[in-house]
Amino acid sequence: MLSISRDRLNRGPIEYAGELRLPEDWGPQGFELSGAPRVVLMVEAAGDRGVRLTGTLTARLQETCSRCLRTVERSREIPIHLRFEPDLDPWDEGPGLYALDANREELEIGPALREELILGLPDYPLCEPDCRGLCPQCGADLNEGKCGCVEEHGDPRWASLQRQIEQQDG
Repeated sequence: MLSISRDRLNRGPIEYAGELRLPEDWGPQGFELSGAPRVVLMVEAAGDRGVRLTGTLTARLQETCSRCLRTVERSREIPIHLRFEPDLDPWDEGPGLYALDANREELEIGPALREELILGLPDYPLCEPDCRGLCPQCGADLNEGKCGCVEEHGDPRWASLQRQIEQQDG
């Protein structure tokens, strides 16, 4: 993964650009990574023994459309703005804010980057913004054209009332 020497940070900021070496299960559930994510990072000492990390994480992902179930591949660029604080209780961590073990010489930033990637992904991925989805009756992909299903209008339990209305109008 990617770890930062806190001793090295005492001599000044660290810039890093490159691919992340990842374990097999690093990718977010429901998305599949297409190759290793790339990061461009600036890591610097911040405040009272804290560490600030800024940059971008770019990942090529295979996503499943939530409407039509097509798999699409696209690149996602996630801005990174993280802060690691030594006096922070892990229960008080929040978006972009992480506890830093003051007794450890190396800061492992991989788990925080993975979390930022997951938080930066859409809750409801779509192949296209105007995806028409699947027919609820036959399951045909409506992006490829209309299916042969007849649209039902209304709840059949109201059919008797509908007939009375039609008789009054007719």
